Amino acid sequence: MSRKKTFYHHLVSTEEISIELDKLGLPEHERIELLEIVENTIHYTIIDIVLSELKEEDKKIFLEHHTKSNHETTLRYLKGKIDDLEGRIKESAEILKSNFLKDIKELKNLS
Repeated sequence: MSRKKTFYHHLVSTEEISIELDKLGLPEHERIELLEIVENTIHYTIIDIVLSELKEEDKKIFLEHHTKSNHETTLRYLKGKIDDLEGRIKESAEILKSNFLKDIKELKNLS
């Protein structure tokens, strides 16, 4: 499964979660659906971080770049507006991934 490219794709990997989901022995469609839920949760969390830090006029510019999938421009713009953007993205994604991995581990222990 290949993730849609985003302005933060180089900062966040869901490979470890994909590997752990493989170990559950789920049907492929369920594994893909769960991985999509993980990726969507991470995506919406990152978008929330960005939008909560931007002024109203900056949000409009960000959304214009983002909807055009202009990833390099989007990232460059955001880095000029949000302190330690990449660090915050990595930290938030790692927390979410850790929680998902914990949930997967609990599922494995139930089986």
